[in-house]
Amino acid sequence: MKTKLATLCILALMFLAGALWFNDWLAIDGCLDHGGQWDHSHSACMFHR
Repeated sequence: MKTKLATLCILALMFLAGALWFNDWLAIDGCLDHGGQWDHSHSACMFHR
């Protein structure tokens, strides 16, 4: 029973990590589409005039 629970926890963590990565990817893609530059150190979109 413990192995099933452990497997479930690992799958949940992988799913969560995947969702966060996908969310970041969408944010970066949207940023670049609007002419911005993605700043990885701040996880933010930077617009230079």
